[in-house]
This record gives sequence, C-alpha cells and structure tokens, in this order.
Amino acid sequence: PKNPVPLWGGGAGGSGSKEANHDVWRLAHMLTPRYRKVINIFHWMASVEGTGEIHNLNATEWLNFVQLCDIPNPKSAGCKKHDCERVFMETNYTEESEKDSGKAIKKDVIGRSEFLEALMRVGISKYGVKFLKTAKANVPEESPHLAHVERLLEEDIFAKVPPEALVDRNPFRKDRLYREDVDVLIR
Repeated sequence: PKNPVPLWGGGAGGSGSKEANHDVWRLAHMLTPRYRKVINIFHWMASVEGTGEIHNLNATEWLNFVQLCDIPNPKSAGCKKHDCERVFMETNYTEESEKDSGKAIKKDVIGRSEFLEALMRVGISKYGVKFLKTAKANVPEESPHLAHVERLLEEDIFAKVPPEALVDRNPFRKDRLYREDVDVLIR
C-alpha cells in the first residue's frame, strides 16, 4: 500500500491541534484499563503458533487471531477477511527512507504497538460504516472511532478469546521465577 490512512487527527485540525491531542487523550483513557488484557492476548497469540517469536505476530498469526475472534464478516461493508489482511499490511507499512536508514527492520511482522493500531483500524472498519448508520444514537458524537474500538475489544475479542489468553504471566514470573533461590539453582 502507498501511504496508509490515518486513524484520526491530522485532518483539518492537523496532528498538533487541540482536537487531535484531545483524541489521543480519550484514546489513552479508553485503552488504559484494557491495555494489559490486549498485551496478554498479543503474547498468547504469538506463543501459541510455535514460531518462537513471542514479540511479533506474522500475517498468518494475525489472520488466525481475527478468525478466532470472528472479526471478519463476509456481509460487512468494510471488515471482510481481505480487509483484515489489508489492515495488517497497512499497519506493517514502512517508508522507504526508514528502510535505508541502516536500522534492521523486521518485515511482515507486527509488534505490540502495531497490534494496537491494527485493532483500532479493524474496530473502525467493522463498526464504522454499518454501526454509524444503524446505531448513531449510541455513538458519542465527539469520538465515534473510540466507540468502535471499544466495542471490538469488549464484544469481539475479550468475549471470544480463550481464558488462558487473558492470563497475566507477570505475577507468576515475579512470585516463582525472579527469586534468589531460583537464580542460585539455575547458575
């Protein structure tokens, strides 16, 4: 894809405008209580496939995830399977100048931040067209995109992933692994 479509902000108000900054604040406010769940799901999906790369999802893992959550809808105006593939490609897009900068860039994988971006794009694609037309009264006027992302997270993702995908592994690591007696045993 050429230049991906921005999620919001950067329009008439510009990316540095008060309106854009307010959108970012509202996004952070909506995502903050859900962030740990999203990241746990990301790590679970990356580890389930057995590719050995737990910090990235490849295109196959992404498609397995969206199908697990029944996100693609063949009757949808903007969220069919090929639309989810396009979201992965747009999220994974890197400018040519960045490729030539000498940094090692992994191709065809997304990390946690791109995963969040892809979820936002899919939420807008899935609920943005139909949802705005049929249930406009339920969408806050000032931030309809956030309502779409929130609905995707709550109804499609958190409700449909297996319970083990939501488990936070950090307490186990802290309580059972990151201890002096384990360190002595391993050394």
